Amino acid sequence: MDDRHMMRNIGPKSRKLLEEVDIFSLENLAELGSVEAYARLRFRFGRQVNRNMLHALDAALSGCRWTDLSAERKAELDAAVAIRTTQIAGPTLPAD
Repeated sequence: MDDRHMMRNIGPKSRKLLEEVDIFSLENLAELGSVEAYARLRFRFGRQVNRNMLHALDAALSGCRWTDLSAERKAELDAAVAIRTTQIAGPTLPAD
């Protein structure tokens, strides 16, 4: 992974994690989107990946630092991840 914008937000350890889920470039990330990429990372690596990664991925796509994302944008991403996680896990069944 050698895209300059991604390098700005994603360190060597994170790049290796991304490569483990078949994301090798900024183009690959753009095709999936930050939420789907984050969902794949969480599925594969669990709590080893946190919301900072989600923000870094989105910032890489926007060409800014992850710390520059607005609180509103972070809230949008968090909501999108919650929806995506529900899609993976499926609805919770009521207790008998």
